[in-house]
Amino acid sequence: MIRSLLAASLVVLAACGSEVATLAAVTENPLNASFDSAAREYQVPVEILKSIAWVETRVSTRANLESQTGGVGVMQLARRGDWNTLGDAARLTGVTEGQLRVDAKANVRGAAAVLRQLFDRASRNDPSLDSRNVGDWYRAVSLYPGIDSATGAADYASDVFFAMEAGFSQDGVTQAPVMSQWRHHAPVQSVRRDAALEYPAGAAWAASPNYSSGRTSYEFVLIHTMQGSYAGTKSWFQNTSSNVSSHYIIRSSDGQITQMVEHQDTAWHAGCYNGRSIGLEHEGFIADPGRWYTDAMYTESAKLTAWICDRHNIPKTRARILGHVEIPSSCNSNGHTDPGSGWNWTKYMQLVTGQAPTTGTGVLIGAIYTGGDPANRVAGATVTVSGQSVTTGANGIYQFNLAPGSYTATVTKAGFSMASVTRTVVANAQAWGSMEINSSGATGELIGKIYAFNAADPSNTSQAISGATVTCDGSTFTTAADGLYRFDKPPGTYTIVAKKQGFADSQISRTAVVGAQTWGSMGLSSGSDQQAPQVEIVFPASGASLDLGRIMLKGNASDDRGAVATVKVALNGGTPTDVAVNGGAFEIEVLLKPGSNSIEVTATDAANNVGRATSTATFNAGVAGFVHLAGDDSTRIEGASVELRESTSGTVVSTVTTDASGAYVAPVMTVPADYLVVVKKAGYRTASETVTVPEDQRLSLNVAIAVGSDEVEPASISFVEPMEGATISTDTVTIYGVVKGFDVAQVAANGVSAELLGAGGFSVTVPLTEGANEIEAVASGVNGQTVSAKLNVTRKTIGGGMNLHNGAAGGCGCSSGVEVLVALSVLGLLRRRRR
Repeated sequence: MIRSLLAASLVVLAACGSEVATLAAVTENPLNASFDSAAREYQVPVEILKSIAWVETRVSTRANLESQTGGVGVMQLARRGDWNTLGDAARLTGVTEGQLRVDAKANVRGAAAVLRQLFDRASRNDPSLDSRNVGDWYRAVSLYPGIDSATGAADYASDVFFAMEAGFSQDGVTQAPVMSQWRHHAPVQSVRRDAALEYPAGAAWAASPNYSSGRTSYEFVLIHTMQGSYAGTKSWFQNTSSNVSSHYIIRSSDGQITQMVEHQDTAWHAGCYNGRSIGLEHEGFIADPGRWYTDAMYTESAKLTAWICDRHNIPKTRARILGHVEIPSSCNSNGHTDPGSGWNWTKYMQLVTGQAPTTGTGVLIGAIYTGGDPANRVAGATVTVSGQSVTTGANGIYQFNLAPGSYTATVTKAGFSMASVTRTVVANAQAWGSMEINSSGATGELIGKIYAFNAADPSNTSQAISGATVTCDGSTFTTAADGLYRFDKPPGTYTIVAKKQGFADSQISRTAVVGAQTWGSMGLSSGSDQQAPQVEIVFPASGASLDLGRIMLKGNASDDRGAVATVKVALNGGTPTDVAVNGGAFEIEVLLKPGSNSIEVTATDAANNVGRATSTATFNAGVAGFVHLAGDDSTRIEGASVELRESTSGTVVSTVTTDASGAYVAPVMTVPADYLVVVKKAGYRTASETVTVPEDQRLSLNVAIAVGSDEVEPASISFVEPMEGATISTDTVTIYGVVKGFDVAQVAANGVSAELLGAGGFSVTVPLTEGANEIEAVASGVNGQTVSAKLNVTRKTIGGGMNLHNGAAGGCGCSSGVEVLVALSVLGLLRRRRR
């Protein structure tokens, strides 16, 4: 059906990750020239070619890229059953199918030829079509993928033209927004909500015939990747010969959701897990996560998963929300690895559980701690915000997803004091509000020495003053010969005043910490003000090691002759920030950088005396957690290697080994950033996933690994064309192949250098002798790897020069198929083709 999609809402992926791409200048892609030349040669609008490439593969040039629906290459030329645009493209352009599979430039040219043929035949039935008008190509575009229903074909064409209207930029291939009159050619359909569409936010219902009536239970939500496009997968799931389906499919560009099987029935998506799970298929290819896994798709899929879990009482945990790769091998007979290591489980689960900001909302987050040390977390504390309550776990963290506004969070726990904090929540951001609670009745000791201030040597505190009267919060203490005073006080900040006849009064502010001594000595003087203000950094203590990067810096500032109004706080030598002092205490939220941080606080009194305090704190940014046996998080695994790799370059930035409890801490120095976490241990299958390490706290991640061994694809060369044992009638043969297992530096066949076509693809023309010929291809990698393979062909010259190398065969069948397809499209009887 034609969807009421606003073109401006189309989200476009950048190849580096999940950020939205713009139409800003990027590195020129040589494929642009291929689009332009193919458009000129076959008089096809270049916008059509680029938009089809974007919808089908996000302009991926991977050699021999195949979808589950039978499409091949950047333009997904099809070779399946009675729809063979790959063979037709070979016939029309005079190249072999092997070249079309491996060479992206040839694939684009072949698609242009097919589209031109489709347009010409459609225009014979409708002479009003003008190839110079982009919108008049709607019918040809709808026919291009060979979808077996008129509705599905219209959906596909609409996707292409919506992409064109929105514009996109992918790997240097840019399409500026182009408007056209394509809607004049689109079928008019009534918009209705089918009764079978269960999810309230779903866009459409498209019934799949591939399911079993009834189900066993509701235990899991399984996450899949389509290995193809949204429109193509929808059509494939409606094809009875595919024998595959899922309950929902989700589109990459905007997160649109189509339901295809009712919950009460069993979709065919995960072997023996079918009857126990709800399946979600996501548009794209696991080899190109940066092209397909958009914020829009993550967000809408997570909303759907959360709704499914709530409806069927499925826990919102990683033990119940699984990737296809994570189900037991006995139920994964084809070795599916989706959604792949590029799927960001951290982001996804935060969205599912409401712990990440979404469009129009923000997050209020904080740590509940005790004893004046944010590292001493409190579990089992209840935090309440606007009638919502959560209970802290072992990490003491609470989180609320809230609309923008001001909120007061209150924390309570039996046997502890109560605390509250007020913060302003901003859309698409986090606001931190950590709180300290302490055992009821617990106290800390305030202690100090009253001495005669020595202006000549301010550090000399040796001359104690006895008989001084010291007061603190209603309590009074008179010093003895040692000049010491002591008060036991509940946690909090207090102003302590010392008086002695013949001296000016003096005061100091100090914070009582449960179970600890806090010193606050004071020098008394009788002359002019020569004492600098006293400054104390209460938190973080010097040398503190923290798992939080965003902290509340707290301290005290006071002067012997009166209150201090402001202090200046400088972090890591940066520009000082003025911070107000209230009741002798100050606090300011700061963001520490990964690693060591320096903090300096200065205060100046009315006589321009300057006091200062310094501290250091280390923010241990990175990932921490434990490794456990799959399906049993109580069985921890010692000696597992945990690697963190940069998500784009693959560079290893941290490697650690789990301890006897299975725990690990892997540090990083760049945040926020995406990293690939790879966990290995002999006798277990390697686990990997992409995570986002935030800038404000160390990420907690527990990883499950299963007993077994990795199925590692060895380095190899596969020959796409010609096939082993082929008979060739010419004195040379052009070979097309693909190298897998490493990044290719060069390829040669029988000593002849090959042309590298990108993504492992290559072509090379070698001479032949009459009779049997053995061709050996040798590939070398950028890091010195090598692999070789042999191909045997026979040269046999036939009378009349007939060429037996028939890589471009199949033209007749394809041509007749296209003729029939166009005729049927005019009649609206698109029943015979299958996708």
